[in-house]
Amino acid sequence: MGPWLIREMLGARLATDLCLSGRMMPGEECQRLGLFNRVVAPEEVVPEALRLAEELAAQPDLAFRLTKARLRALSEPGFQESLVLWADMLRESLTARD
Repeated sequence: MGPWLIREMLGARLATDLCLSGRMMPGEECQRLGLFNRVVAPEEVVPEALRLAEELAAQPDLAFRLTKARLRALSEPGFQESLVLWADMLRESLTARD
């Protein structure tokens, strides 16, 4: 699932680099590339999460639900396919002697 999401967000070239190299990226780089919307100091995580939760909760309920459903529908087919491939790879890795 991780490689699918990374490829969707960063493109095939960078996803391949990250997945095969195992390179870790600092939060600021993730934000610059669009993986994160914001980076906050550790002591600000809970206050920022609560602020964001309040902001989202204040949105009109129907519009919020419909928007979430539409966004999910746009990515669902590719995600479901990636789950099948991931399960196949997991099965193969669990039975391999490597």
